[in-house]
Amino acid sequence: MLDWELDFLADVERLPRGELGLSVPSGAGKTTLVAAVCGAAVAGPLAQPRGDVIGVAASFQQALILADHVRAFLAPIIERDPERWRVLRSEQRALIEDVSTGARFQAREASARTLHGSAPSLIVADEPAQWQWSQRDAIYSAIRSRLGKIPGARLVAIGTRPVGEEHWFAKLLSRNPRHVHAAGGDDDPFAEATWHKANPSLAHFAELLETYRREAAEAQQDGSLLAPFRALRLNLGTHDAEQNWLLEPSTWERLVECDILPEAPRRYVLGLDLGGSAAMSAAAAYWWKTGRLEAVGHFAAVPDLSERARRDGAGDLYERMRAEGELVVHPGRVVEAAAVLRDAIERWGTPVAVVADRYREAELRQGLANTHGRCYVEVRGMGYVEGADDVRTFQRAVLAGDVHAKRSLLLRSAIGEARVVGDTSGANFKLAKSSEGGRRARLRDDAAAASILAVASGCREAIRETNRRPLRVYIA
Repeated sequence: MLDWELDFLADVERLPRGELGLSVPSGAGKTTLVAAVCGAAVAGPLAQPRGDVIGVAASFQQALILADHVRAFLAPIIERDPERWRVLRSEQRALIEDVSTGARFQAREASARTLHGSAPSLIVADEPAQWQWSQRDAIYSAIRSRLGKIPGARLVAIGTRPVGEEHWFAKLLSRNPRHVHAAGGDDDPFAEATWHKANPSLAHFAELLETYRREAAEAQQDGSLLAPFRALRLNLGTHDAEQNWLLEPSTWERLVECDILPEAPRRYVLGLDLGGSAAMSAAAAYWWKTGRLEAVGHFAAVPDLSERARRDGAGDLYERMRAEGELVVHPGRVVEAAAVLRDAIERWGTPVAVVADRYREAELRQGLANTHGRCYVEVRGMGYVEGADDVRTFQRAVLAGDVHAKRSLLLRSAIGEARVVGDTSGANFKLAKSSEGGRRARLRDDAAAASILAVASGCREAIRETNRRPLRVYIA
C-alpha cells in the first residue's frame, strides 16, 4: 500500500457515518483502492447484515468496471464456499451477494430513480464530475437520503475534480482537502515534478510515467490535447457530462484544416471577441463565398507572454503562436478595439460587416470611430437565443464543408478548449462561460468565439445574396 492509500483507508475506517471524498488523476489506482473498500463492506470488517454496497457511476458500463474489481478481491472467498455466494454479471445487472448475511454489492447507473428503496451501508460514487449535469444534484440528494437507514452508513465519492466550486463533489472535497491530489493552477504542466505532485502513484508505475511523457509531448505540439491532459492527468478539473465539445478536435482537423486555402474575395465578415486587458482579444475573418476562415489573437504586452503562459499553464504555446504570426502583442496593459480593427483592416481589407458580443457594442463603435472605419455593425447576444443559433449555424457550416482554414495553433487550441452548455430543455447550446464550467478562465477559446460570430454572420450574408435582398447600407 502507498502512503496516500493508507491515509485514505484510515479515514474510511474512522468514519463512523457520513461522507468522504477522494480525488486523484486518471491512472492513480483509485478504482482498485475503492473496490477493496467495497469488498470489505460485503465480507470484511466493514460488513453489516443485509447491508447494500452500491457502486454508482455515470453509466452502467462504467459501474461494471468497479463491480469486476470487487469480484476479483472477493474471488478467493467465493471459491472456498461457492454455495454461500450469489453472483450475477450481465449487461443489465451486476450483483455479488453473501447469502448467509444478506450483505451484497450492486452496480448502478447514476439515476435518482434507481437509488430509491435501497438500504446501503456503503455507497461509492464513481467520477461524479461525469454525471449528467441536469440530474447530478437530484442523484446526490437521493444518495444522502438513503444513508440514514443503516447505522454507520458511509458515502465515499472518488474521481477527478469537477470544474467550478458549485458541484457537490467539489464542496465535499473542500471539506477534507487532504485527499485531493492535483497540480497547482500555476504549475508548469510539462514538468515531471508537476506530474508527481498531481499523481501520488506515479513513481510506482513506470508505464504510466511514460504515458505522461508521451501525452505531454503531444499536448505541446497540439494545443487541442492540452485541455484533457490538464483535466485528467493533472486533475485540474473535469467537465460535467452535459458539457460538450463545440467541435471534436478530430472533426476540425478532418473537415476544416487544409494545406491550400481557397481564394479571399473582396467581401468578408469580421467577427470580434474583445478581451481588453486580462483576456485575449481575437479577430476572425470569414469569406462566405469560398468558405475561407482566418483568425488572429491579440494580447497586451503587460503582463508579458511568458507570464501569461505560466498563469495559463500553456508552456511555450503563446510564443509559438507569435512566431507563426497568429498572435499580436500590443503595447501597454489593454488591447483597444481600435488596435484590433486596424490590424484586421491591414491584413484583410475593410469588411462588409463587423459582428461582436452585444456587451461590447460601445467599445466596438468607439474603435470604428477611432479608425474612421465605415461598415455595418452587427451585435449578437451570447445566450440561449442568438448565441445558440450562432453555434448551430457554425457547426452546420463546418459539417457541410463550408469552412476552410490553414493548420493553426491558435484555432486548434481554441477549438480544443471551446465547450457548449445546454439549457434545461437540452435543445439549445451556447458557448459556455467559465462560471458555467465549460469556458475556462485559464486557457483561451477566444478565437473560437470570434470564428462562431464570423461564420454565422457570413452564412446570413450568403442567404441574403441567395434571396437577392436589397443591399444594406453599411455605416459605423
